Amino acid sequence: MIRSSEVLDAPRRLAALDRLGIMDSPPEERFDRITRLASALVGTPIALVSLVDDRRQWFKSAVGLDARETPREFAFCAHAIASQRDDAFVVPDALLDDRFADNPLVTGEPGVRFYAGQVVHDPQGEPVGTLCVMDRRPRSLDEGQRRALGDLALMVEEELARTSQNDLILRLDESERRKSLILGTLAEGLVLQDADGKIESWNPAAERVLGLTADELSGRTSTDPRWAAVHADGSPWPGSTHPAMQVLADGQPIHDVIMGIDRPHSGRIWLRVNSEPIADPDGVPVGVVTAFSDITAERTATEASFALSERLRAAIENSAIGAALTDVGGRITYANEAFARLVRQSTDDLLGRPVESIFANGNELLDRRAGPSNASAAAGTFSTSSSIETTLLGAGDVTWIRIHQSRLDSIAGSGHLLQMEDVTEQRMLAAALATSEDHARSALDALEQGVVLADVTGAIHRINPAAERLLGYTANELTELWRSGAWETYDEHGTVLANEERPIFRARTTGLPVIGAVVGWRCADGCVITLRVSCVPDADQKGGFVVAFFDVTEQRRAQRDIARFSHLFRHANDIITVIDATGHVLYASPSNERVLGYPEGYQSNNSILDVVHPDDLEATANELQSLIENRREDVPFSLRVRSFSGEWRHIECVGVNLLDEPDVGGVVITSRDTTERERLTDLLARQAEHDELTGLPNRRYLQAHLTQALARRDDGPRRIGLCFIDLDRFKAVNDTHGHAAGDRLLVNVSARIRRLIRPSDTVARVGGDEFVVLIDPLGDVAEAEALAERIRRALDDPSPFGTDVGFGASVGIAVSAPGDTPSTLLNRADRGLYAAKHARSAS
Repeated sequence: MIRSSEVLDAPRRLAALDRLGIMDSPPEERFDRITRLASALVGTPIALVSLVDDRRQWFKSAVGLDARETPREFAFCAHAIASQRDDAFVVPDALLDDRFADNPLVTGEPGVRFYAGQVVHDPQGEPVGTLCVMDRRPRSLDEGQRRALGDLALMVEEELARTSQNDLILRLDESERRKSLILGTLAEGLVLQDADGKIESWNPAAERVLGLTADELSGRTSTDPRWAAVHADGSPWPGSTHPAMQVLADGQPIHDVIMGIDRPHSGRIWLRVNSEPIADPDGVPVGVVTAFSDITAERTATEASFALSERLRAAIENSAIGAALTDVGGRITYANEAFARLVRQSTDDLLGRPVESIFANGNELLDRRAGPSNASAAAGTFSTSSSIETTLLGAGDVTWIRIHQSRLDSIAGSGHLLQMEDVTEQRMLAAALATSEDHARSALDALEQGVVLADVTGAIHRINPAAERLLGYTANELTELWRSGAWETYDEHGTVLANEERPIFRARTTGLPVIGAVVGWRCADGCVITLRVSCVPDADQKGGFVVAFFDVTEQRRAQRDIARFSHLFRHANDIITVIDATGHVLYASPSNERVLGYPEGYQSNNSILDVVHPDDLEATANELQSLIENRREDVPFSLRVRSFSGEWRHIECVGVNLLDEPDVGGVVITSRDTTERERLTDLLARQAEHDELTGLPNRRYLQAHLTQALARRDDGPRRIGLCFIDLDRFKAVNDTHGHAAGDRLLVNVSARIRRLIRPSDTVARVGGDEFVVLIDPLGDVAEAEALAERIRRALDDPSPFGTDVGFGASVGIAVSAPGDTPSTLLNRADRGLYAAKHARSAS
């Protein structure tokens, strides 16, 4: 018996079995159908779908066997896998085979003597088990049975692949949900345009950054005359040469382009734009993803001096970010124009106004704790911060605003800094909107992006909490790393950049600011994160510099996921359809066009039931109603649907009710085309009950119909009859003219007999040259005798058969009697045939 095998214990094979996730799962009808068909086609009492791991053989489906698993050393299927055969592994007699003679499955129950197993593989081609048949007596397989076993094994592999695909769809669905949550919180705008430049989709930040509604964005192209864009130097920028249009034209990505956009109601903003192509498998651009962030504040801060508070005030006045200062009681002491525009008041009217009179939940916004203790005052500053989302009081429409507040406490006084974001989540590089250096440093602590200030020697004299949180280094540790040159900088693909390509080095050596460079830095915990970095040299007019950065690791990963998930979803084999509670289609996946031919985006105003086959309509309507009412479990159901070309296709569906899920709002139906599988099943079923040469029913078919006919006879005075026909001198035809001539003769005989019987009668080939006619119904014995005589006369004429060998037929008849079974009636007809042959030879 087998003990171990490199093939069986190969890590890839065992990993493939683990990936399927099917071991110890409950029985499933889709596998049970295959084992029942295998048992019927091969004629064995036992058929199994067997999976073999490193210690056992486990049965996903079993016919004729109660056990669910055996030790691997007893498994015939382990030998089949280890043989690495493409065709069936067959053991004609286990007692005569040294590998199995002492196997407990042979010497004990179930007493296996014959075994045939066809290896089945996972979707990646790794052998994971077999479809096998077993018998308790020695035997062999003919060529047709071998092919049937191979075809059925392919059906098992299709079902294993379907299990893997369903798992992929579930993981994809979960990943899509996570992606949507991530995209919804990004401050950077994302826009997806098709091959013609039309905007197809975007994230919420895109609307906030551009100041446009969903209706204004949908379908707009870069060449739309409503766009008003300028280059970094302020010169007009035609839409046909915008980054997205250039990427569509030449298929090459464009990074870190500065663009000015005139928003409809709030003036010009400045964006940093990155456009990446989306290509089909042949490399042809089919779309473009453009990411952009509002760098208006960065641009303003770059042009101003951090050292002069008056210039900072000028930057605040012209910033698109609303800013205000309050005293300790929450009354506004200063507000810029952007703040006034957002709250729809004038700056003069805002002075002295309590914050809670402007914003809903305004009393929750400010920190009302007592001022700093003597100890904190002596230290210089004290600050706390928080953020809320709220609406304006008294506004006609609902305007949601995100407000970040920082409590400012210093020797000079106490109060709050309020920063209002419009529908964008702008990075707060211009957060230092105070009138004193103490206020500016406090505001720096409240920024959500990292900021580092260094002197001409590279020594860091200020690092804000966000920078420490992102990098994990203190100011002293970071100073040593920068000065030593040991702190490596990576590009977006993980390649170490040379010194002259690093943002800080470039800014200090060229004297020019570097804005929005995307690089990787290694944190104190050893992880490399992706950051968008800006470096402004000589910020203090003494050779020092300022470095500002924020983490875009997840943002970059989300951009890659957009393309990856889009391709996976577009090329999935299964159709995903979403319907509402009335049965109308809300969405159909792109595979709908590939499988059923309906063009992508095709929408019908009618119910999904309009494409269902009339014979399946009632059952399908019940299934959909159960899904809509959430009364149905996640089990498959089958139906026929009309393709776009009008062809009826078999599909198998699984549905889940997600009507209450806000992101879906419908019933999700996953469908797969099973037309070829149904055709193969019908073909195999016909082959099991019909003679391959003549196309006539075989003995199994005759037995079943004879049983039904005898059962109907019990319902009233109805008789049936049999004509048992045997060809005389058929062996002489084969011996004289060959088996090909004999086959032609059998086909001709079959055609002649079919022409002599009624539509209600049945003729079957039950042996090499033996035929049986079932007469149903039979009036009397004379009717059977007359048919037998017509058959004899039709077959006694040898000339149409193309043979000079004396040829004819003998016919025995039997008429049913009460208590008859198929066996007794056939036996009487057989005895009648014997008597007819004896009488024919005697004459």
